[in-house]
Amino acid sequence: MKSNSRSLIEEADAATAAGNLRHAEELLLKASEAASDDVFLLLRIAALQRATGRPEVALATVHRALTLAPLDFTALLLRASLLDAMKQDEAAEAWSHALAQRPDGDLPQHLHSVVKLGEERVRQWTAEREATMVAAMASPARTAAPRAVRPAVDGVNPPSPRAWYGARNQSGGNNHSNPGGNLVAVINRRSRCPPMKMK
Repeated sequence: MKSNSRSLIEEADAATAAGNLRHAEELLLKASEAASDDVFLLLRIAALQRATGRPEVALATVHRALTLAPLDFTALLLRASLLDAMKQDEAAEAWSHALAQRPDGDLPQHLHSVVKLGEERVRQWTAEREATMVAAMASPARTAAPRAVRPAVDGVNPPSPRAWYGARNQSGGNNHSNPGGNLVAVINRRSRCPPMKMK
């Protein structure tokens, strides 16, 4: 069975070199039936599916690979690039997650441009998120409600607390015999109405 799978992969390589990508995909799909746990083979299939203009199908194949190897760097990069090409909201987070799994040492040459794109996307995403946070923090200050103004009664503006307590002090403190007298005096002074008398 393994020799048959190897033969199919060799045929797929020849078909890819000849530009017959759909036939190459068919051959690799057949090979994957005998090697369903081969992550690299699944990623090759996903790459062909993407190259033939089917990013959704390719993404599903990548997800199959990630169920076998959740932290595979190449699979995570391919997932992020597919989401980016499809303009999905989670693309930036996918790039960030993929780059966090970057292995030590030199990367294969064919991954350099992909990693560079991912780093640029993460920088853009971080800057946009920080700008959004700053705007959200500043918005309450711009939209603060104006200070409420107490309504006037019968054309008379209510006395301020300072005026009220000042009147109390001028009258010698609390007036227990006429508790409303001081307030009436303040209102009389602030209005143009005839003096009010307390009964």
